[in-house]
Amino acid sequence: MGGKKKDRQIRTCLIVNARSKDDTFNLEEALPILTAQGWEVEVREKHEKGDAARLARTAVKDGFDPIVNCGGDGTLNEIVDALAGSDVAVGTIPGGTENVWSKQIGISQRSRVAAMQLMVSERVRVDLGKVEIDGKHTHHFLMMAGLGADGTVMQHTSRGLKNRIGPLAVGVAAAEALPALQTVPVQINMDGVRWDGAVSEIVVGNTRDYGGFTEITRNAYVDDGLLDLCIFTTDGVLSTVRQLTSLVIHRQPSEASSECYRAARITVQADSPLPLQLDGSVLDLDKDGPISYAFSAVPHGLNVLVPKTYDGAIFEHGIVPVLQGKKKKRKKKGKKG
Repeated sequence: MGGKKKDRQIRTCLIVNARSKDDTFNLEEALPILTAQGWEVEVREKHEKGDAARLARTAVKDGFDPIVNCGGDGTLNEIVDALAGSDVAVGTIPGGTENVWSKQIGISQRSRVAAMQLMVSERVRVDLGKVEIDGKHTHHFLMMAGLGADGTVMQHTSRGLKNRIGPLAVGVAAAEALPALQTVPVQINMDGVRWDGAVSEIVVGNTRDYGGFTEITRNAYVDDGLLDLCIFTTDGVLSTVRQLTSLVIHRQPSEASSECYRAARITVQADSPLPLQLDGSVLDLDKDGPISYAFSAVPHGLNVLVPKTYDGAIFEHGIVPVLQGKKKKRKKKGKKG
């Protein structure tokens, strides 16, 4: 698995989100599967925001590889940020509210099946997204970053409500926030090309699936060295409702109030901070006045574990497993995504 030699015992650390109330995750189902194959497994719990990053760094120092996310996408984001640029692989046994990443690469939502997939997965190098705020505060993301409306929605999404009704909690928060959503003037620079205008939301995508119900950056690839950008220019409740309808029914943005681009580096400048979320996790910004967000692609910035059954739809060049320092290409199955 993932380039490990057969005669070397695999030592893996499972990072479990103790705050999650997801009923589909069952540690008692996953552990026996892994240990029966001779894996050395240690479980470490996340109790508050930031714990997963700290636990991941410590696990690497302790010699664990892979580090397995057993929480949701927010916990995954912490682990990704901690391991960016390293050779340690990130695996997933879904344990969160929506689990967008795991669904996107074909990981089962059943703990037992996901653990079996993990054992025979392939170690693949993927790109990361990176954002620098005012040139100094750096954070990484695997899937997407959102500035504006969706950051506002995620800020108002109650954890208690998420635990009770799951993904519907985001819809409730969106409905509550809708009347107050406004456009703000920004200046965007995409690889030297300038865009000026008023926006309600900006989504920077490294992958396609967004929130588990639509594809905002539906042509994105996780290995092309580029980021996909969708600029929403919805103005008012009616325009916003029409755009949301397109996202839900057609699973893509309506061109009537959106523009999509692709670039390696994207800079967004605004007169005041915009709510920012990375992979569904809100980033708290303690700042007033003008602000700059610099997004950039980090080619081959992370090792991830991908099920062998995955068709490779979000890989432009097919699955390229990392095997003992070498790469062997595995072509996509079916049609090009």
